[in-house]
Amino acid sequence: MAFTFDDGPSPSNTYSVLRALALYNVKATFFLVGVNVRAYPQIARDIVSEGHELGNHSSYHTPYRSSSLASQIPGNNDIIQSETGVRPVAKRAPGLTKGSLILSVCRSQGMYEVHTRMSTSDYVSPRWSAWRLATHFSSNLVSGANPIYHDGGGRRPTRDAVASMVNIAASRGYRCETVTDLANSGVPLPGRSDYGFLQLPSEDGADDGLFAEPLTGDCCRFDVRGGLLERLEEPGVSAAERSRIVEQLAMLNDHARKHAD
Repeated sequence: MAFTFDDGPSPSNTYSVLRALALYNVKATFFLVGVNVRAYPQIARDIVSEGHELGNHSSYHTPYRSSSLASQIPGNNDIIQSETGVRPVAKRAPGLTKGSLILSVCRSQGMYEVHTRMSTSDYVSPRWSAWRLATHFSSNLVSGANPIYHDGGGRRPTRDAVASMVNIAASRGYRCETVTDLANSGVPLPGRSDYGFLQLPSEDGADDGLFAEPLTGDCCRFDVRGGLLERLEEPGVSAAERSRIVEQLAMLNDHARKHAD
């Protein structure tokens, strides 16, 4: 199985998640939002230094349209690479948005698109408790799972549930690895739009080996702007971090104006 975390990095959650994973020497995949990487570049670099995989989760997380999200893939790759030295190969669209344009850009970038079949509900409001999240994980865990959890935004119960979830997986004999290692180790079912991992066939029409699992329609409507504003209100935010956040808020506002309906 593979633990995956969306919407970060975040000073409120990511380090707690990293500590929990380190307790069991488990490697996970973090799907990062570009404006958050710019706001918190050191956290993104620390994810890498801990040996985890970085994935692309768009630059702005909005709007939930294939054309807009596809256009954000190369730019977010550039942001992640410039701040961490790593260029992602795994992509997950916000809201689990699908579309031929997303897959086309993924192909041009040498990437594949990741979905899931294992709903986690850690994004619902009001938030589930850490105990409820761990219990839900225990009841739904199956071989090949890549559940979507979230470390973006303000403090989440998810961060307090990770250690229990990893312990549950380990106690049952599961091997926890990055989503790309999981994809490369499974049954080849490529190019299927109704399956969890999506990848276009290779240029010569041959199938690329790729593990796949059925897709869930659940999705997170993460408010990146709200998360950054919440961070600005917290005490002890340094002047440098505050300046980075304000700059990213300005970029988000400009993006929103350009894509206003």
